[in-house]
Amino acid sequence: MMRIKVLQIELITALFLFLVLSFYFHPAFAATGEPWNMPCPVQNLNQRADGLISAKNISVKFGNPKGACVISPQAPFAPYAIDTYDDLKSRYYAQAKSSAAVTKHDPIPLNYNGATDIYESSIDFRDNTKNHLYLINGNLLKRPGLGFLQDPDPLKPPGLVFVEGNFSIQSDIGYTGGLVFVVKGNVLIDKSVTVINAVIISSGTLYTATDTSNILNPNTCSHNSPVAASQLTVNGSLIALNSSNKIEFCRTLGAANNTTPAELIQHQPKYLVILRNLFSDTFQKWSEIQ
Repeated sequence: MMRIKVLQIELITALFLFLVLSFYFHPAFAATGEPWNMPCPVQNLNQRADGLISAKNISVKFGNPKGACVISPQAPFAPYAIDTYDDLKSRYYAQAKSSAAVTKHDPIPLNYNGATDIYESSIDFRDNTKNHLYLINGNLLKRPGLGFLQDPDPLKPPGLVFVEGNFSIQSDIGYTGGLVFVVKGNVLIDKSVTVINAVIISSGTLYTATDTSNILNPNTCSHNSPVAASQLTVNGSLIALNSSNKIEFCRTLGAANNTTPAELIQHQPKYLVILRNLFSDTFQKWSEIQ
């Protein structure tokens, strides 16, 4: 007699798989040998990698003396689909419900409190017993010197914020509880910003060194014309949903660029755990057992 067994596995959404691929995924490799045995280009100065590099070709600038290189047309990571902004909003906001672990806030409309943009003070994290889910129906503005409404207790709750318009970051985001912003428009990081503790996912273009002093018409920047600025450290991730709207890393440290990156992105594996109530899917796997 045949029995059917159902296994339910809760996994963090594919948007965060890149945080663990380097630990658990073994890519394809050329017939010349195992990927971890293949030599990497030699770097004598300013190493740029420490771990696994997987690419068709690797220049000497991206050698990896401490890790491994997979140099082959068969080397890229296994493909996986990334949803559009509208798909993510539908799944993780429109279909979400408040629960014992999550507070789903009502959408915040444009012109909230008479403002043209929606300010950071509209996002309230002071209830640290719940995770928080927000939808901003307009542009979100993180103003200079101001932060999100949060409990002074150091144990701050995670938050997931969908932004229908642009996200203008005019000052540091030092929030330590775990923030994810999913933005339909552009992300404009002012050149004065030095620290962002968040994962930012953008369907538009993400600029790392804009001048947002003109709120109504902030300028953009380009990696071809870098802007002099201090180093930007992102404790989280910057993710582009649309391949035609790539991230513009447009800061320069001048001569210091030879030894120090102008934009430093430090992945935070904690997001795999703290966002399990906000940004996760439950998959069903069916197997037949004789």
